[in-house]
Amino acid sequence: MARKPFIKLRALMIEREVTSEDLANALNMGVSSARARLAGTTPWKPMEMLRVITFLGKAPEEVWVYFPPKDLELCEGRRTA
Repeated sequence: MARKPFIKLRALMIEREVTSEDLANALNMGVSSARARLAGTTPWKPMEMLRVITFLGKAPEEVWVYFPPKDLELCEGRRTA
């Protein structure tokens, strides 16, 4: 079974009781777009990552804990229509 990307981010969202709908609202995007980023099918933009981290109450320097390079590589270069 393939490992889900951004597992620490997902765990933090559960801890904070934040849904993908809440995340989408914080990022000013549709729920399907937020879910695609969490699934790794659409790449995260740097400002989106920072916005997510601060929305979840973490310091910007912790971005690599929740968006580790190995997970970002999974969605690197992927684009959706």
